[in-house]
Amino acid sequence: MVNVGTKTFSAKKEEVSHKWFLVDAKGKTLGRFSSEIAKILRGKNKVIFTPHVDCGDFVVVINASQLKFTGNKWKVKSITGILVMLGT
Repeated sequence: MVNVGTKTFSAKKEEVSHKWFLVDAKGKTLGRFSSEIAKILRGKNKVIFTPHVDCGDFVVVINASQLKFTGNKWKVKSITGILVMLGT
């Protein structure tokens, strides 16, 4: 049996560098766009991702008012938001 000698890498807080991302939301679909931002915020886009260490970066979204909603999301989400605000 050959011992390869691999070890699991675990990032430490001091080793992680945080970057700033400026993303344009113009014409993007809401769900796909938000899942990509979530990956960046969590740090899953980095090679050194470690679940218990904050590996995430900072994200600034511009043109968020120009996101695309597919199906009935805009209507349903607006109605749900109004019902929640009314307390029903």
